[in-house]
Amino acid sequence: NKHGVPDEILNVWRESGVTGTLPIQDRAIQAGLLKGKSLLLVAPTSSGKSFVGEMVAVTHAMQGRKTLYLVPFKAIAEERNEELVERYSHSGLGLITYISDKDHREHDTDLLVGRYDIGVLTYEKLSALLVSNPGILDNCDCIVVDEVQMIMDTERGGALELLLTKLRVAAGKKQILALSAVLGDLNGFDKWLGTHLIQDTTRPVELRQGVLSSGGTFEFVE
Repeated sequence: NKHGVPDEILNVWRESGVTGTLPIQDRAIQAGLLKGKSLLLVAPTSSGKSFVGEMVAVTHAMQGRKTLYLVPFKAIAEERNEELVERYSHSGLGLITYISDKDHREHDTDLLVGRYDIGVLTYEKLSALLVSNPGILDNCDCIVVDEVQMIMDTERGGALELLLTKLRVAAGKKQILALSAVLGDLNGFDKWLGTHLIQDTTRPVELRQGVLSSGGTFEFVE
C-alpha cells in the first residue's frame, strides 16, 4: 500500500465494490490529497469526485482527525450519511458519523464539541451553527465541500460564498477539499479558496439522454 491507507479501509472499499481508482482519484492522490493538501476538483458527474471526499474523510478519521462533509441538499446529506454509516460504523471500524440538517438535530451538541469522526451537514445547517457556535470549526481538521458549483446558483450562491469566506478565514492548517461539476471560467476561484486546482474531463460512466416510455422502452441519443 504505497499511499499509506490502512488495510482495514482497503478491505471495506473492496467489499463495497471498489476495485481500483479512477483518473480524477489518481490525480488527487498524486497531488497530495492524503497528505493534507487542499484541492479543488473540477470534473464531470460520475467521474468519482464524491469518493475522493470519502477517501480523505475516512483516512483522517483513522488517524484521529475529524472531517465536516458539506452538501447542498438534505436528500444528499441523508444519502451520504447512510453510505458512510453502513461502510464505516457498521463494518467493524467503528467510526462515528453524524448527520445534521433541518430535520436532524439530535447530534448537534456532539458536532459542536468534537465528539465525532465525520459530520455530514448541509451548507445552511453549518452556516446556522456558525452564527452562535463559531468554535465548531476549531474541532475539525478537514472540510469537504461537495457540489461547490452551487456558488454559481442565483438563489443560493451568495450564501455559499459567505460560508466559504468564513471557512477560508478559519481554515488555518485545515485541509479543504472542494468538489465541483464542470465550471466555465473559474476566474481565480481556486486561488481565492486557497486550493490547488485539478481539472479532468474524463467521464468513466457514460451518460445518455433520452425518453423512457411507459412500456419500458428507452430511446436515447447515441
